[in-house]
Amino acid sequence: MSFTNITLRQKGDVAIIDLHGRSAHHEGCRPFQETIGKLVEAGSARVLLNMADITSIDNSGLLELLLGCTEVARSGGKLQLLNVSKRVKTRLQTTGLCAVFETQEDEESAVRSLSVSVIAIAAATASV
Repeated sequence: MSFTNITLRQKGDVAIIDLHGRSAHHEGCRPFQETIGKLVEAGSARVLLNMADITSIDNSGLLELLLGCTEVARSGGKLQLLNVSKRVKTRLQTTGLCAVFETQEDEESAVRSLSVSVIAIAAATASV
């Protein structure tokens, strides 16, 4: 499964990736990972992944999320999930990935949360 239909938008200093429709398995077609890579290269430390239109997810989709989260975290940033369906939440719980991904239900709260969490990460890193 690859998230192939995405829209990127900005809200303040938070990059929001909207996933639309069904995701499909396409070898070699990784627009989600390319988008994450470009955001990291551009210095975007705050990424919000809007999953409102994603009703289910398979193992390869979970892997893409995990790789994206890891890439953002390695750059000193944070990725959160927004509007996660009950079915996807259940999948995250059964795989143990609910401990990896912070989820939010409201975009405004998520944007505020990301701004605060990245400031805290930067402060902790500077004091080391």
